[in-house]
Amino acid sequence: MTKVLVIEDEDFLIEEILTTLQFEGFETLEARNGRQGVALAQQHVPDIVVCDIMMPEMDGYAVLEALRADLKTASIPLIFLTARSSKTDVRIGMGLGADDYLTKPFTRAELLEAIRARVKRREVIAAMERARLEEAQQRLARLVAHELRTPLISISTVQELISRQMNQLEPE
Repeated sequence: MTKVLVIEDEDFLIEEILTTLQFEGFETLEARNGRQGVALAQQHVPDIVVCDIMMPEMDGYAVLEALRADLKTASIPLIFLTARSSKTDVRIGMGLGADDYLTKPFTRAELLEAIRARVKRREVIAAMERARLEEAQQRLARLVAHELRTPLISISTVQELISRQMNQLEPE
């Protein structure tokens, strides 16, 4: 089950988002400010974060920077969901490494589409990483097998030579 962390300080909006996501089968976590959101992300490592920008204690930009600075949370996709809709605001968010930027008001369909697209992309990347790891393991296994065979071939050759000439050698 996909785990979504929603960081939003507006009560009615977070409740609406959580209800929508739960209805669609997502597991949800909620935070009412940025500092709490970063702590939850580090503790639970969600599959995706949906985050407001303008919040008390720690704004969304600081949340994104904190998540990207921690190896445990650095690859978690983050979608900004905010009232800040100027082109400059969008560029700042995307420049910091946000994966998407939705402006309020938004539709349920827009939110779900953004989340599903980022989750699907993360799954594709994870599959590619697993394939690369498997390929590296296979190469390592072939290399180890080759390296183990090399001295065994020498030992086998010497043993065969000794066996052939056993009758010709003196017992001493």
